[in-house]
Amino acid sequence: RKRETLATVGSLVANVSHEVRNYLFSIGGLLEVIQRRFGETAELQVYVESLQGEVGRLKKLMGGLLEYGRPGDLERSAEKPSALAREALQTVATRASAKGIQLTYEGTHGDLEVCVDRLRLVQVLVNVLDNAIAHSPAGSEVRVEVHDLTQHDLPYVHFSVQDQGPGIPPEDLPRIFEPYFTGKRTGTGLGLAITKNIVESLGGTVTAESRPSEGSEIRVELPSRPS
Repeated sequence: RKRETLATVGSLVANVSHEVRNYLFSIGGLLEVIQRRFGETAELQVYVESLQGEVGRLKKLMGGLLEYGRPGDLERSAEKPSALAREALQTVATRASAKGIQLTYEGTHGDLEVCVDRLRLVQVLVNVLDNAIAHSPAGSEVRVEVHDLTQHDLPYVHFSVQDQGPGIPPEDLPRIFEPYFTGKRTGTGLGLAITKNIVESLGGTVTAESRPSEGSEIRVELPSRPS
């Protein structure tokens, strides 16, 4: 039922998104014309930049809606957990560096592999890392760990992203994977909701823990197998 609902939402959002993007394209084009015709005067530029920022946020929102409602068509392959984690870390390295945040990695996952859609799982890890970086103070550390674990006599790989931010308020913690719920002023509230959808479509689970004033941890656990 959930897959059918998401497919229906995805179809609806795709049609709406097509129309909205046409309007956004027109608005963006008009803003460029205004800049060329009237020049980059300081008084005008304030308004133009504000409008361009709003257009960018709308484009981001529509992209998130499309991703959240997209049916879970997966292209699975056997992947090394360490390679997935390092690819995600490389993707966010520039953003972390710009904020003065140190990224660290620790892995003890033996000779196991996960059978996943590589691009989608890297997207999951990037989403979680972006969230950790956004909530971390300058000069702090964001840590990624990858370990083996056994649940119900079956092998799993455990991905963990830990930050040293202010933590998630206890009343908000149960809601962080809900669509449109966000603690960021400019967030769409879809990043962790998309993360949950992807992880569950891969047969895994995602959970969160937080300690006020000490930081938060997002854990992703996926079935694994010997390589």
